[in-house]
Amino acid sequence: MTGPDEFIAARANASNDEPFTVTLVHGKPYMPMLKVDPSSHESVAKVACAIVLNGNCDGAVDELSVTTVTGGITNALFKVSKCSSVLKQSFDSVLVRVFGAEGMIDRDLETSTYAVLCEAGIAPGYIGRFGNGRVENFLDDYEPLNFDELSNPDTSNKIATKMAAAIKIEGDLRKYYEDPGMWDQLFSWMEQAKSSCFRCDEDVQRAKALDLTDIEKQLYYLKEHVVPAKASAVFCHNDLLAANIMKQKVEPYNIQL
Repeated sequence: MTGPDEFIAARANASNDEPFTVTLVHGKPYMPMLKVDPSSHESVAKVACAIVLNGNCDGAVDELSVTTVTGGITNALFKVSKCSSVLKQSFDSVLVRVFGAEGMIDRDLETSTYAVLCEAGIAPGYIGRFGNGRVENFLDDYEPLNFDELSNPDTSNKIATKMAAAIKIEGDLRKYYEDPGMWDQLFSWMEQAKSSCFRCDEDVQRAKALDLTDIEKQLYYLKEHVVPAKASAVFCHNDLLAANIMKQKVEPYNIQL
């Protein structure tokens, strides 16, 4: 089985009565029945502790420090500190990422892709996954880029170098993608857009103004008449916004995607 299939199998075999049941996927713990309540810092600490220690650790939760990380576009982000002193780890902090955009992103495929990037030294580090998110290495002394920094030649070169490194490991990623995923993702979003319900009349009118029927026709036209069926395919980011690019605060600085 591939990584995404292993996540699916772990969920199928898990029991709601045993939230701390662990399956190793990509050599890291996966607890599919353990979920974070993003409104509770205690819940965040409990899950971080369980993933880091690969098991239940209620006794240590109160000693961990949790702070909200601002700037997340799709996900809720939290920094959990004191891992070195409380959990006896070589690192002090981890990032707890609680997934958002339910149904819009294949989190099994995304996490397997992320794990491969971590193994190649391109992404910060994958510690483990829980029911509605994952735990990653925390990038101390980094901050998101602002929009104007994207035009800085040195910064642009560093971003391009990182993306080039990702493209070079395409062979390791191809086993998760039988075909290029762009069209499946675009048409999936289209179906979700067509069936969406809105909370106010203003949003309803804005959606109508988009003319989704015409946009869908344009998508089919692009797929059938513009992009060659046998076009070469490479791994790409698809969401390379300034807020998704981390820059080290010291000189000379590094870039993390």
